[in-house]
Amino acid sequence: MKSSRLIVSVLVIALAACVAAAGGCASKDKGRERSAKAVGGMKETRSEVAAARKQVDEVLAAAAGVQSAQSNLAPAYDAYKKEVAEMEEAAKDTRERWQDMQARGQEYQAKWRAEMATVASPELKAAAEARAAKVGQRYAEITTKALEARAAYEPFIKDLKDLQTYLSNDLTPAAVQAAAPAFQRVQASGQSLNQKLDALSHELDAVAAEMSPTGGSAG
Repeated sequence: MKSSRLIVSVLVIALAACVAAAGGCASKDKGRERSAKAVGGMKETRSEVAAARKQVDEVLAAAAGVQSAQSNLAPAYDAYKKEVAEMEEAAKDTRERWQDMQARGQEYQAKWRAEMATVASPELKAAAEARAAKVGQRYAEITTKALEARAAYEPFIKDLKDLQTYLSNDLTPAAVQAAAPAFQRVQASGQSLNQKLDALSHELDAVAAEMSPTGGSAG
């Protein structure tokens, strides 16, 4: 009995759209298509998060470049200003990708439940409900991680912009030296954001792999 329940649980996602009240295949793998779309949204979000993390590293390196410049600060400052602008754009792209992924996930879960409501088999229905609850919980965990990352963006970008404004008005070695605490704050808030992005990436990988028919890597 235990093994039969396990088999049923494993097959539920693949069968979700093909099990109708009469036992036929009414929607021709639409459930699998939606599952693939949901997983695809996670993978695209994961790629966007990886790009955002790379941008964090690049803007931190540019800030360090300003601080370490011995003379002729203008090129280092221009590089920093460019990376700050790209950092803001990366934050916007990540937010948009997250919203798209969330919409796909909500559609997937809603239609999954609606189609499984037509299934007559109590065993399949129970297995599907358990799986749906687990997937819903994992989506909630992704949401938590995404909100934490979004919250970490705000102080980081503020620190970057404050430093940019300061340097734009006094781009001298003495001013850079005096701003050492601000440079340290930028590095600290950037590392904090990277930790949140890493946590979000890990959760996206784990959930995408769990929802994939192969059960393997999300990459």
